[in-house]
Amino acid sequence: MYFLFFIVYCLLLPVQLYAVAHQRHPVTKLFTASLILEVVGIAFNLLDVLKYAYDGVGYSNLSCLGEILDILSRTTFMLLLILLAKGWAVTRIELSWKPFSILLIWFIYGIVHILLYVWNKVNSILLPPN
Repeated sequence: MYFLFFIVYCLLLPVQLYAVAHQRHPVTKLFTASLILEVVGIAFNLLDVLKYAYDGVGYSNLSCLGEILDILSRTTFMLLLILLAKGWAVTRIELSWKPFSILLIWFIYGIVHILLYVWNKVNSILLPPN
């Protein structure tokens, strides 16, 4: 599955990079940042799975980094959706409202998501399934 998504993203990423190079819009920049994080995260997970398939060990650190990059990609995409819902870059480029509260909520969500991922990893190591 990682291989399939990696191929699809590798086909779509150059198109997005072409669009962001020719269009100086903040939405495309934020979306491209999210897309690059996702591609790198999938690449790390793919390397881990391929190594695991080859020798049964894999790269656990690379897998963790890939999953954290995936979390960062999703939170960046969520920020883009929140900003678009508030009307940013649709009707105006400037933020006329106070973005502090939304950015604070987004930041706390990202931190909590990463902490819950770490908690899950620690619990799966300390308390293996029966």
